[in-house]
Amino acid sequence: MKIGHRCLAVFLAVLPITLSAQCVNTISPSCGVYDSCFEKFCGCSSSVDEYFTSFGKKFCEAFLTEGEFSEEGKRWRDSTLRCLQEIIVPIIPIDNPGSCNCSEIKKFALSSHVPCYTKSGASICDLPLSDISKIVQAIVFNRAFLKLLKDRAEAYNEVRGVFENCGNNAEREKTRSKWKLLLKLIKGKVTNQSLSPPIIDLSAAKIDPNAAKIQPFGQ
Repeated sequence: MKIGHRCLAVFLAVLPITLSAQCVNTISPSCGVYDSCFEKFCGCSSSVDEYFTSFGKKFCEAFLTEGEFSEEGKRWRDSTLRCLQEIIVPIIPIDNPGSCNCSEIKKFALSSHVPCYTKSGASICDLPLSDISKIVQAIVFNRAFLKLLKDRAEAYNEVRGVFENCGNNAEREKTRSKWKLLLKLIKGKVTNQSLSPPIIDLSAAKIDPNAAKIQPFGQ
């Protein structure tokens, strides 16, 4: 597999083969590394700062379950999942699992979401509107995920960070405006009591952030 980060390749080169193999993903998109490497060598399941299962793996599996992305959307998904996983490997204390600092690991992992989602050449910001609609509808505005955002401020801050980045940096003005509307909507969904997910189709409608529903253009 081609490794996207030079530091990861160097790091793996000095590890025993049996250990490094557990921390390298398959060529095709996979979420297995969260169990085979991250949780195994940095077990934080009983910590209040647990990240790998309830957040990292949850995100990963949600993206792989959504099978209706365009080819551009699939390339973005695969690149982003690898980025999120590969960036963690060098900080996992494989040779001394007992030294794992769950709080620092979570903080570092969460800080990688915005740069991985919006990296140059593979940014969520400029995907086709149909792909953006699927991502925010099936994953971000999923009822269970909305509850996660309500309960965990750090998760909400990462999603908000992606939306803000795209609202400012998407190449097309029309797409920037869509992201800004989505930002208003997610702020409303996290701060009010309703967990009812809105129906989102960015290619054919505009979002009313107050009513949290779709209205046809021109109304």
